[in-house]
Amino acid sequence: MGVTLIVDGYNMLFAREGSPRDLEAAREELAELLALYRKAKAHQVTLVFDAMHAPSFGARSDRIRGIPVVYSPHGVTADAVIVEMARKLGAKAVVVSSDRAIQDRVRSSGAGFISSADFSRKLTEALYESMGKGEGADSGEPGRNRKKGPARRLTKAKRTLLKKREKL
Repeated sequence: MGVTLIVDGYNMLFAREGSPRDLEAAREELAELLALYRKAKAHQVTLVFDAMHAPSFGARSDRIRGIPVVYSPHGVTADAVIVEMARKLGAKAVVVSSDRAIQDRVRSSGAGFISSADFSRKLTEALYESMGKGEGADSGEPGRNRKKGPARRLTKAKRTLLKKREKL
């Protein structure tokens, strides 16, 4: 099995759509897209939403098209839930969020991270390829994907982070 993605739900929604008018419909649409992504890439995906100001008490979780959707408990932010999940999973987790505070806290737990905008592009690419439309994208020219410029090695931490991102 691949990595486990922990997606900061509202952060991802606002990165994809700006400010959606119908949050409930936007949440369901995002979960459906992630379900298709999970099918294409065979990664586990958990979607986390902030329910700190919701009238219901206690943590709530649902499943939409097989994707676990977790709502933070009353009085707890989704950020705290995401960081705790990443801490438990360690290096097996990749957190999708553009929130720098979450990225810093997740990095210290050994988990990887990717910004919502970058993951949104990867999500679109993966869905496009899974529909069979991405097959002719490679021009087939020899040397086209070769690295150019001076050879230099990234730090081990950056190489590890890039490996985790490539799995997405």
